[in-house]
Amino acid sequence: MKKNLLAIIIVALQIVSIAMMAVLMIQVIKMNNTTIPVVTSVATHLNLITKDDTEVADATISLEDTDVREIAKQMKISLKVGEGEKPVHMVCDVSLLLNKNHDDYTKYSENFDTYETLIKDAISSVVSKHTEAECKNDMDALKEEILKAIQDEVFSSDFIYKVAISEAVFG
Repeated sequence: MKKNLLAIIIVALQIVSIAMMAVLMIQVIKMNNTTIPVVTSVATHLNLITKDDTEVADATISLEDTDVREIAKQMKISLKVGEGEKPVHMVCDVSLLLNKNHDDYTKYSENFDTYETLIKDAISSVVSKHTEAECKNDMDALKEEILKAIQDEVFSSDFIYKVAISEAVFG
């Protein structure tokens, strides 16, 4: 009789242990689900995540496979006016680098000039959201933002893989 009572107590303790383990696992999973977005956000801001697709694309496309299209010579764009500042313009030359091996290249390259107005509009809308200081301090981020806008809003394709801004003058 003592052995049966002891077996019942052991089984009861095992059931309690399994229940406690289930509660603990549920709490760990909940905490993990709330922690992952925070860690991802911090890692992204610190550039700890591996290279994004645009950096990989730049590295794999040779100059032979690149078609450079000049979009604007001396394009004048009004910049966002900061507090206590006077209106400022950015004048620059803008070129796009196209991947000749991309499937969409043949589709868009034949009539590329017809998209020039849309491309200039995308460039202007991105640049005009920034102040002179923002443009001067982080031109690479500005180029990436312009590239994303052109890829998403104009072509819905990534056959354009880089934006080149040269001779930028502010005044």
